[in-house]
Amino acid sequence: MKKIFIIIAFVFAWATRAFAQIEVNNEDVKGPVKLVMITLESASPGAQISTYGGPVLNRVVIFTHYDTKGRIVRREHFHGEELADGYFCRYANNKCKEYNFDAKGIVEGHYRNITFDSAGHKISDICYRNGKFFAKDSIVYDSLERVVKTYENMNRKNDSLVLRYTYEYDSIGRIDSYKDWRNKNLYNVHYSPDGNYVMHCVNEKDGKSFERKYTVNEKGQLVKVEDSNMRMFLSNYDKHGNWLHLKGMTNTNTPIGWLTTITSRKIEYYSEDEIESPEAENDTIYLSSEQLPEFPGGQKAMFQYIAHNVVYPESARINGIQGRTICQFVVNKSGSLSDIKILKSSGNNELDEEAVNVIASMPKWIPGRSAGEIVRVKYTIPVTFKIAAQVPTNDSLVISTDTTIHAIVNQMPEFPGGQQALFDYLANNIRYPNKANGAQGRVIITFVVEQDGSISNVVIAKSSGNKWLDQEGIRLIKSMPKWKPGRLKGEIVRVKYSVPITFLTE
Repeated sequence: MKKIFIIIAFVFAWATRAFAQIEVNNEDVKGPVKLVMITLESASPGAQISTYGGPVLNRVVIFTHYDTKGRIVRREHFHGEELADGYFCRYANNKCKEYNFDAKGIVEGHYRNITFDSAGHKISDICYRNGKFFAKDSIVYDSLERVVKTYENMNRKNDSLVLRYTYEYDSIGRIDSYKDWRNKNLYNVHYSPDGNYVMHCVNEKDGKSFERKYTVNEKGQLVKVEDSNMRMFLSNYDKHGNWLHLKGMTNTNTPIGWLTTITSRKIEYYSEDEIESPEAENDTIYLSSEQLPEFPGGQKAMFQYIAHNVVYPESARINGIQGRTICQFVVNKSGSLSDIKILKSSGNNELDEEAVNVIASMPKWIPGRSAGEIVRVKYTIPVTFKIAAQVPTNDSLVISTDTTIHAIVNQMPEFPGGQQALFDYLANNIRYPNKANGAQGRVIITFVVEQDGSISNVVIAKSSGNKWLDQEGIRLIKSMPKWKPGRLKGEIVRVKYSVPITFLTE
């Protein structure tokens, strides 16, 4: 039978909070959310799921991580059990830089620059692909912090903006109508006394129209959405009012009839102890203290963190720009960092911005103390940008024509930064599989470091005894960046390498 594809489209939260009343939004979560795991599965014969940019599969899993301020800090897309791609965010001074990555690491030149207003609302979003301008969005709010207009760029050749959506609200703040200016669709929303509502859409070009009905329960929670081509059923709301289960049915007008997808969400929340209370404005900020603040693991670990997490700005790297930025910040009583600023510039704005970003991304510190009391302390550190030595040219780099996979060579392959950097990479990127159900174990994985430094032939040499731990070990090894290849008698050759990965639960 011919395969039928169900395209899962995410309505992202850049529009408006109130818009979530009308459209079901996977990012629309309430409460102190720490992690959301979304699982999309097809439930009809021949039906498959596709996400933007990913392969067509029967199952897609998405992990979204939030900080204590409710901001997305990392998202990962898994197609089956394999990491496909994702992004992570760096926040600093009402700005966010969002970096794309795939299974091999950061995708150079793929990033977004996002700007927020003083209230934390996103007001602009500029996307770059291969270091070049790709798209731009802009959002306008009214005095009640509601979205009234959104603009977008569809040109990709310049940053000009065109109107995309306009919104109008009723007397109690609900969306009354909105217009899609690109497609010329006008949407009017009519609310019933029982809380249900109907959205009526008319296309201004051809006059075609349709209605979509929304049904709520006694708590006002959305439980059903339906029109002539689609039905959705939402259920299992938790105590914070977040839905955990969605069944979607799409009319494909084929002999198969209705195709079904199941979307489930598992939501993990921050505990009260994990949520930091705001620092009091009158708290003294010390320039020094009897016990200085400390990065977890000490100063060496701090500089390792910077080295492993800094993202060298693409244009600066291409143009050979290096420098040293000295940053100052406050380590709060909770260990969080605030008031990050530049004391001495590197001379390049992009290097300075990345220095601020990498410090803002740091985990909580051990706070300083004075007279035995935890206090806020100013701290200063340098961030040095130095372009690594270039790989030798073909004049001095001899790649062997021997395709033999060697076990021992004169110069063994090396992970970028050495053995300690390898251990740090594994520790920072490992993810305990939920399906392992508390199992512990040690898996030994062998692989081949190819002549170009890439990883191939990843296999399990010794199993942990649990297939989910073994699969995570394979994923982790496949996600590594390119290595420095091994050499035999001065020539670059293929080398087999083994790495043990231990899974422990607290």
